[in-house]
Amino acid sequence: MRDVNKHNGGILLYTLTFSNRDQPGVLVIDKDYIIDELKSRGIKKITLGDWGVDGKRRKRGGYRKEDPFTWLNKEYGKSKDGNPYQRNYCYLLFFITILCEKIFLVDEEDRDYWFYKNLSWKKLENFIPNSRQQLITAISILEAAEIIVVNPHYQTNTSAKKRSPHATGYPQSYKVHPRFLDDLSYSRMSFKGMHDIDATFIPNNKWIKKGEFTPIPNNDFLQETIEANLLAVGIEDYAVDQYNNMRLVAGYPLPKSSIVQTVHSFAALSRKNRPSEIIHQNVKANWSKATGRLYHNLSSFPRELRYTLRIKGASIWQVDVTAAHAFLLINLYEKSLELSDKPSWPEKIRKERKKYLQRFNYKTDFYLKIGEIGKIPRASSKQTDKDYRQMIKDAYWSFVFGDVKGAIDCVFTKAYQTLCPILLQTINHLKKEWWIDKQGPAYKRIQEKLYVENRKRIKDGKPELTLADKRYKQIAYSMQQLEGEIILSGVCNELANWKPTKSFHPKKIWFLPLHDALWVQQCNVRYARQIMRKHWEKHLGQPPILTDNSIAGELDPEDCMF
Repeated sequence: MRDVNKHNGGILLYTLTFSNRDQPGVLVIDKDYIIDELKSRGIKKITLGDWGVDGKRRKRGGYRKEDPFTWLNKEYGKSKDGNPYQRNYCYLLFFITILCEKIFLVDEEDRDYWFYKNLSWKKLENFIPNSRQQLITAISILEAAEIIVVNPHYQTNTSAKKRSPHATGYPQSYKVHPRFLDDLSYSRMSFKGMHDIDATFIPNNKWIKKGEFTPIPNNDFLQETIEANLLAVGIEDYAVDQYNNMRLVAGYPLPKSSIVQTVHSFAALSRKNRPSEIIHQNVKANWSKATGRLYHNLSSFPRELRYTLRIKGASIWQVDVTAAHAFLLINLYEKSLELSDKPSWPEKIRKERKKYLQRFNYKTDFYLKIGEIGKIPRASSKQTDKDYRQMIKDAYWSFVFGDVKGAIDCVFTKAYQTLCPILLQTINHLKKEWWIDKQGPAYKRIQEKLYVENRKRIKDGKPELTLADKRYKQIAYSMQQLEGEIILSGVCNELANWKPTKSFHPKKIWFLPLHDALWVQQCNVRYARQIMRKHWEKHLGQPPILTDNSIAGELDPEDCMF
C-alpha cells in the first residue's frame, strides 16, 4: 500500500471506504465526511488526551480543547505546484493509512477486519509528530466522529493486572467503528488512495523505515534491488486457503499460515491489476549481523507451497550448491595451518585438503559417499538412494554444527576419521575453545539464545547451561558468515549491477538469495550458474557442483537457520 506518489515525491495516502447499497459508488472517509459527522453530533470542541493514548494523563492546567474544524482546514503555506499544505489533515490520513495496512494484512473473511489492531504508539510517533499533539488530535477527531474506536482498556500490561484482572483487548489498539458493520446499508469495507492530497512534506524514507530490520551494510542499492525483486514475485490467489487446508490434513506440524498471508498481502496475482492494494510495508529483507545472511519474506516460505509462487507468470528456478556446508568446511583448513606446530603438517594439510575436495565432483555424491565410508545402514531395504541421502544429510547437521561427538556414538565422526582426520581434529578443537571475537555479533547472539534457553530450562526444572557449553556454535556462525559473504557481497552484488556485454544477454536479471542458493528465472539459469561458480571458487579455491531445478518440484535448498 505504501506507493510512492511519483508526481510530487511524497507518498500516496489512503483512507477507508464503504460500499453503499442504497446509493451508487462508495462512501469515502475524507475531510468533508468527517466534518459532517462531527456537526451531526453537535461536536464543536474535542478534548485532547482524556483517553490516555500513551498511558499518561496530559494535564496542563486541565485538558486542552481543540476546534476540530479549524484544525482540519488549517493550511501551512504552498508547495512549488501552488497547492496548499494541509498538514493536519494529511497526518490524520496518515494514521488511517497505517491502520488500513493493519486491517487488510490478512485477506480473509470480512469479520476479521473489525477486530482491534495493535499500533505501537512509539512507532506511530516515528511517522506522525506529536510535539503539538498532532497525533492525539487526529485520533481524537476520528474517535469523536465515530470513524474508529480506541481500545477502552488502554493501559500497560502491569497496570492492567493491578486495576482490572478482567481487562480485555490489547494496549495501543484501534478498530473501525462497528456502526459501519451494523448498518445494513453498508456492504463492504475497503480503501482507496487520496490522489488529490499533496503530502510531499512526508518523506518516502520516513514511511519506508524498516523498524528493527537491518539493511545490508554499505550497499543500499543491493538492499533496494532485493526488495524490488520481492515485490515482483506473484503468488496464486488461492494460496492462503490451500495452505490452511494443507495444515488441517497434514500429519506433521506446518509453519503458521501468517507467513503465507504476509506474502499474499503484497504478491497476490489479483493485486497486480490493482496496485493500490499491494501492501508494500510487508516486504521485509533483514540482514543478520550474527550470520551474515539475508532473511526475507520467502526465506521461510513453506516448501510445500512454493509451487504457487510466480515470476512473470512462470515458476521460479533455483540454482543450488550441492552439499554446500560440507563444501564450506574447506575453509577450516586455514585454521588447521594456524594450529599446526610441526614442520611436516603444512604438506599433510595440503594433501588432505586436495583429497577432501575430490569428494565434491560430478561423479561423487558427498552424502552418499559419507554414508558408504561410515557404513551408515539404510532405514529399510526399500529405502531409495534419494531418501537415504536425505536421511544422511539431516543427521549430518548435528555432527558438523552440534557439540563434539565420539566415533563410537557418531558414524560421521568415524567417517571423517577415515576421510579427513586433520579436518576432524580442527573441527573438534574449534568446538572446545573460544576463538571468535567476544565483542562481535555472533558471540552476542550466542549469549542471547543461551539466556532464552536457560529460562525454559529453569521452567522445566533443568540445570542452567553456561557459555562454555555453547562454544561448539562458533563453527555454525563462522560458516554462515562465509556463505553470506559469497552470496551477498559476491553473487548478488554482481547480479544487481548486471550489465549485458553481448546482444543476446538479458538487460536485467531478477534474483533472490535463499541462504546458499539463488532463485532466478529459468531463462537466466546459465548466467546465475556462471556467477555462482566464479564467486564460490574465488573464496574456496574450487568451483562447486551446482544443480538447478524449478522450485515447483522437489527441492534441496539446504536452508537451515541458526
